[in-house]
Amino acid sequence: MQRQMFDAAFEHQAQTALANTESIKAYAESIATSVAKLETYREQLLLELTKHTDEQIKGTEDRVYASVAERVVKDVEAANAAFIGRLKKLLVLEFVALGVVLLFLVGVLFFKFN
Repeated sequence: MQRQMFDAAFEHQAQTALANTESIKAYAESIATSVAKLETYREQLLLELTKHTDEQIKGTEDRVYASVAERVVKDVEAANAAFIGRLKKLLVLEFVALGVVLLFLVGVLFFKFN
């Protein structure tokens, strides 16, 4: 009789464990499905974040390029103005030197024929 009670208790325990296992299996499948959905959602979020970041980088690159280009234009204009100023000075010096040479030649010719 005791043996029958133990067998009945063990049978009940086995059936309860089997029912719990089936219940846990359903939850595990639900969790696995949810994990797969979350992974897909995570990938979509990463793609959107990457796209948004690329757009921000492009906008920033455009602003940086515009800022740098403006500075480069100003620097080039200043360098060109300084270069033109030096060329004007050299041109004046060249005319002065040409005038001195012409005066020298006139002086030589004047003294040679007089």
